[in-house]
Amino acid sequence: MAQAGSDTTRLPGGLVTAPLSLTRAEREHLLRALQGEQRELARLALQGYTAADIAARSGRAVRAVERKLELFRRLGKQAPGAPSRRRRVAVVLALAAVALVAGALALVRWRGQPSPQPPPGPGPAAPRMGEEVRRFVGHTEGVMALAVSPDGRQLLSGAALGGDRDRAVRLWDLASGRELRRLEGHSAGVFAVAFRGDGKQALSGSADHTIRLWDLETGQELRRFAHEGWVLAIALSPDGRLLLAASADGALRLWDMETGRDLRRFARQRSAVRALAFSPDGQRALTGSYDGVVRVWSVGTGQLLRSLQGHKDGVHGLACSSDGRHALSGASDATLRLWDVEAGTEIRRFPGHTSTLHGVALSP
Repeated sequence: MAQAGSDTTRLPGGLVTAPLSLTRAEREHLLRALQGEQRELARLALQGYTAADIAARSGRAVRAVERKLELFRRLGKQAPGAPSRRRRVAVVLALAAVALVAGALALVRWRGQPSPQPPPGPGPAAPRMGEEVRRFVGHTEGVMALAVSPDGRQLLSGAALGGDRDRAVRLWDLASGRELRRLEGHSAGVFAVAFRGDGKQALSGSADHTIRLWDLETGQELRRFAHEGWVLAIALSPDGRLLLAASADGALRLWDMETGRDLRRFARQRSAVRALAFSPDGQRALTGSYDGVVRVWSVGTGQLLRSLQGHKDGVHGLACSSDGRHALSGASDATLRLWDVEAGTEIRRFPGHTSTLHGVALSP
C-alpha cells in the first residue's frame, strides 16, 4: 500500500490514485459532514490508504472509490476559513525567516561567552515525570497496537498506519529497549495485540482478516482464527479462555481459545468496531464503534444490554474498572468520558485533549 504523501498514479479518464491530503481543519470539516460508510471510507483515506488499497479490500472498483475520494477532497476544501495553498506557503516562509534571524542572533550572543561547565555532583538524575525514558526503534509504519506483559518486563507492538510493509509483531525488552523477537506471518498491517495468561503466548489481529496465536519463546504460530474483515480490536476474557474480536465491517465474534471453536456471532454493528474490553468477571463485553457509541453486551447470550451515548465521534479506546462498575472511553471528539455501566449514564468528562484519543487505561 502506498504511504501518505507518496507519488500519485494517473488512471484512464484523468483520475488520480492518492490518499487524501487535507489540513487538520479540512479533515475535521470533512468528517463532520459525512456519516456511516462514507465517513469510514474517508477515515481510511486520511490514514494513508489509497483508492486502490480500499478497492482491493472492499471489492469496489478503483474508479468508483477514486470518485468518492475526489468528492471528499472538494468537500474538505470547503472548510470555513481554510487558508489557500498560496497563503499557507507564505506563512511557512515567514516563520522560517523569523527562525533564521533568531538563530543568527543567538549565535552572535553565544560566541562572546565562555563554554558552560557541568555542575558538580553525583551522576545523572532520575527522569522526572513526563520525561521520555526510552525509545523503541524498528517499526517502519505507524504503530497502532501496544501491550505490556503481565510481569511488566516485555512489550508487544504492531504497526499498520501508512502501509502494509511492516507486518511483523515485535517483542521488546522494556528495561533495555532491545528487540527480542519478530513474529512474522501476517500479510497486512497489525491493528491489535495482546498477551495471554502468564505472558508466554500472544495474540495479534490484522488487516489480513486473521487473529493469530503465537508462542513467544519460539516465535511459532500456534493457531489462526479467520474473521470477515480487517481485525481492528481483540480482547481476552480474564480467565484467558475466550477471545473476542471485532472488525472494520462491524462484525463481533467470540471463540474458545483452547479448541478454536467459533462460539458466538453478535449482532453486526453499522460501523467499524475499534475498541473492546471485558468486565472483570468475564460476563460482559464492551465495544466502542466509529458511530461514537459504547455498547455493553452479555457474553453468555450475545444480547445487547445497553448503549452508552455521548461521544460525538468514533470511540477508539476502552477500559473497564476493577469492580466492573465503571468504564472509561476515549474518542475522536477529543474527550475522555467515565461511565456508570449499570445505569448507562456519563459520570464525568475529562477535557483538555485536542485530537483523537487512541488509547485509555484505568489504574487497578
